[in-house]
Amino acid sequence: MKPLLVFDDHFTHGHRKLPLSAWQRFLLRVNGRVYVLTGIKEGWKTPFPFYVAKCKIHGYYLDYPKGGRERLTCPQCMKEEEVKVFAPK
Repeated sequence: MKPLLVFDDHFTHGHRKLPLSAWQRFLLRVNGRVYVLTGIKEGWKTPFPFYVAKCKIHGYYLDYPKGGRERLTCPQCMKEEEVKVFAPK
């Protein structure tokens, strides 16, 4: 398994290397996301599946599905959007 450098804002709050098999890398290329682990954050009652996906701007990131469409969102893009929305004019 070859490690892939991903941004993890949920557990390490920075970049980390996740080992991905050739099959997982293929699924990531084809589907745009691949399941990598089930995790539970502090304050959560149940574990959630976590996926690696690729942002066109920031590269690979770790996230869990949100909403009815089970969307994955790049945490770095979300922070940049917050800065734009809440920045003083």
